[in-house]
Amino acid sequence: MISYFRSIKRPLGWVVFPKTQYFFALIIDALVFPMEQISVGLMQKFLVNAVEYHNRRYMLYLVWLGTAILFMVFVLNPLADCIKEYTMQIYTRNLRELTLDRLLTCEFTFFEKYQTGEVMTRLRDDLNKISYIYTETVFRFLLGVFYGGGSLFIMFLFCWQLSIVVIVLCVFESYLVTVISKEIERKTELFQKITDKKQQILFDLIRNLRFIKIFSITSWVGNKFQESVEKTVEEKLDINKTNVLLKILGEVFNALNLILIFGFGVALYLRGKIDLGSLMAFLFLQDGISYMLGNFRDFFSGMNAQSVSCKRVNELLEQMRGGLPISAEKTEVTKKPPADICVRNLSFSYPLSSEETLKALNLTIPKGKITVLYGDSGCGKSTLLKLLLALYHSEAGEIYIGGKVYEKMDYDEIRAHYAYVEQSPYLFCDTVAANIRGNRVNASMEEVTEAAKRAGAHEFIVQKEDGYQTIVSEHGENFSGGEKQRIAIARAFLQDAPILILDEATSGVDFENETMIYRQLRKMAGQGKTILAVTHREHSRQFADYEIRI
Repeated sequence: MISYFRSIKRPLGWVVFPKTQYFFALIIDALVFPMEQISVGLMQKFLVNAVEYHNRRYMLYLVWLGTAILFMVFVLNPLADCIKEYTMQIYTRNLRELTLDRLLTCEFTFFEKYQTGEVMTRLRDDLNKISYIYTETVFRFLLGVFYGGGSLFIMFLFCWQLSIVVIVLCVFESYLVTVISKEIERKTELFQKITDKKQQILFDLIRNLRFIKIFSITSWVGNKFQESVEKTVEEKLDINKTNVLLKILGEVFNALNLILIFGFGVALYLRGKIDLGSLMAFLFLQDGISYMLGNFRDFFSGMNAQSVSCKRVNELLEQMRGGLPISAEKTEVTKKPPADICVRNLSFSYPLSSEETLKALNLTIPKGKITVLYGDSGCGKSTLLKLLLALYHSEAGEIYIGGKVYEKMDYDEIRAHYAYVEQSPYLFCDTVAANIRGNRVNASMEEVTEAAKRAGAHEFIVQKEDGYQTIVSEHGENFSGGEKQRIAIARAFLQDAPILILDEATSGVDFENETMIYRQLRKMAGQGKTILAVTHREHSRQFADYEIRI
């Protein structure tokens, strides 16, 4: 039982939200229905006793209980439910913001450990299940506690002998429910793993549909997805079998409760141990015991499944914690002056690799110059860029920028120095103008156009029917590879960072436009900007001030 409540408690500490208001509303909301039902049970007793004993005082009790029920139904219940839902909306919003913040700031090694499909499942399905814990699972547990506990209390006041029979049955059923429910957690963990795999296959299918069609492997991919779907259905059916067993167990005990209460109750009534009104109330309040046990059954089976989601999200958050700022103190990000980049004794190997990609590397990239980085395939050029952009931590050695070591800077401060263009740049499904603006959302249209002209992108953009308002399709399919590169270069020009990194960024650009772009780079270098280009093209290397081989 303690492990269940630990599973419930842990996610509440992940984010800040109005906990006091939530728990107050939760308890009030969970009390209303049990109080209504118990009041109805008492009304049955008073009504029967009023008839049996011809005592009008019982009718007065009926009026008071009826008034209390109306107040609970029309005032307390809606108010508490509103507050509970409002606080849970805040919790859910803050939790999603936390996961998004962690995702955006985590180290790149995180994405090597978790596949996209698994991350999507955890951030969508598992997060929804956590919210469900506090809106439904805990709520229904408290309903059972208050309804069943209140019913037992009233029963003890009416007849303790009959109450003992009810308690013995409750304890026995609760034990069986707990034992059977443990199997659900194991089955749910397996189900979630299969769901992660299915999601990843679906993600790969959608993302690489063109490749799948070209290579005629639609049947192979379709069969893989179908197999994963069948496995998830099998596991879900297996979990449902356990839930059905729990439901059957509940129905059996409900019938047993009713039979025993009725049988023992009649015997006690005939011996004068209980009045007829109390016996009728017992039969009604027995529903509270059945309701409590049913809710406990659902709670245990639900929490065994939902605790898996809690563990999965907690694991994800802990893994993403590695992406918090390098420095404990947050530094205000401001426009940085041009600076030398110095690499000293830098060594690095990827988490899943036993070989060092970089070993004791030393180099200097001077400010205000065009430096070309080259070397054989696999020598570590892209790895060095990832380290410069703080996507990974170096295992040994240091990187300095403007004389300041990376370890004393946070990610935002480091990346404020750089504008980066890769060989296959990503364009958002937005307008061309929005893609060029990037993080400079307030840049004027004149600035956007000027950046596009400098990157050789203006002419093909204005030839589009909607010009700069053309929507870039998914994967940028309505633009060629070279056009996407030039839009990305225009975005980097507009960003106006002190250091510009080009990673094979002109590989798809024709000779004439590439020459024009490098002339622009020469002007930028003359104004003090640092240009670092990774390229295999001899034509590009002729524009360099320095060449560095890795």
